[in-house]
Amino acid sequence: MKFGSNVYKFTQYGEDLAGTKGRFHDIQDSCLAPLPVQRPTPLWFGFGRRITPIPPDKVLRRAGGIMIYHAHLGATLAPKITSGGITMSASSRTPFMKATVLAVASAAALATGAASAQTTVKFGVAAMSTSFTTSLMAGSNPEIYAKHGIKMDITDFRGNTNNCIAGVLSGAVDFCQVGSTSVSDAIQEGGNFRAVAIVTKPLGEIVLGAKQIARLGGVTAKSPLVDRVKAMKGLRITSSGQGTPHYLALDALMQVGGLHAEDLKFRPLFDAVAMQESIRNDQIDGSLWTVGTLGNILADGTGVSWINMAAGEVPTVSPMPYTMVIAMNPYIEKNTPTIVKMRAAMSESVTELAANPAKYSASVKAKYFPQMEQGAWDAGFKYIPTAFFPGATVPKSAWDYMLKLQAASTKKTYDKATYEKAVIPEAQMK
Repeated sequence: MKFGSNVYKFTQYGEDLAGTKGRFHDIQDSCLAPLPVQRPTPLWFGFGRRITPIPPDKVLRRAGGIMIYHAHLGATLAPKITSGGITMSASSRTPFMKATVLAVASAAALATGAASAQTTVKFGVAAMSTSFTTSLMAGSNPEIYAKHGIKMDITDFRGNTNNCIAGVLSGAVDFCQVGSTSVSDAIQEGGNFRAVAIVTKPLGEIVLGAKQIARLGGVTAKSPLVDRVKAMKGLRITSSGQGTPHYLALDALMQVGGLHAEDLKFRPLFDAVAMQESIRNDQIDGSLWTVGTLGNILADGTGVSWINMAAGEVPTVSPMPYTMVIAMNPYIEKNTPTIVKMRAAMSESVTELAANPAKYSASVKAKYFPQMEQGAWDAGFKYIPTAFFPGATVPKSAWDYMLKLQAASTKKTYDKATYEKAVIPEAQMK
């Protein structure tokens, strides 16, 4: 990274040593010790509001103008700022840029906008999880999407919802699949986009550490739901931050026991590997994440499935839409044929997944989750095929219920994010 006359090389998690020599500093053979759990190295620049990522244009340009050095590529990568917008050179369009620059610069300053009438779509996912199975099938089983004339170029935003939304706002990606409540919040704050497909129902699972459960005074995973909820008071729980479906579901869940999310020692965390290692090492008591994603600690016994929303254990959250696909309104207006084809492909993916769960479980795991223990994967994936809205549509009652829960949690109104305003007609269940 370049500041003034100095160029700094940051050690990567796959590198042992690094150094820098500049006008004011001469550092040789530096390293990170101990190495953090999360890999690859995350480097975040924060801006905008916590819930809705709509920062000023000047901030986007500043973030996009930061120069990033990557030792393996041997070059400085930087978007070019022009008077007409933000562009980038062809050399920047690499997997590294997807995994790092889009995350580092919040994706929002790295592209000029979506191309019209394309069959190759730039598709962002807020996180790599089974919540996005039917979208990930575009990579593991591309023949389904190809039949409808769609090829998806998928970018993983590594658990950062705001970056995925910012990617849509800037045109870095054409579509983003993200948590439903993040969409309604962003639309309420003025985001010029709508939901083009409603994808999943609630898929959250709370996993507690076995050590923590042993300290709960006899409450177990088989105890009544209200007792398990009350036992969570004061626990160190991680999940995605305020304004996300996981957080809203967590708050609704705690109300079953007469509590709220504020009664937890809550910490935002977006990385499943970090969650599992933190639970193993008793740094946190548990996490709420997509069912099956924390399967490795369930398999080795260091974690226990405490409450499974995907299994229908929490009826108060069951009706709400959990994830959806959004696109900018100008893109929707200019690319109607592409959206029609993509929706048809997503709808067929839902049908195929329900008809052949074993086939798609194997292909999605092999491509995106090869490191997960097979038994743990199977235990979580069994809830996935029935978790998708048919036809990528949602009934008005489910959308209204989500806004009701959200308004109660945030104390805000959502008059700009109503069913009719926030969901395209094709995604409204008739």
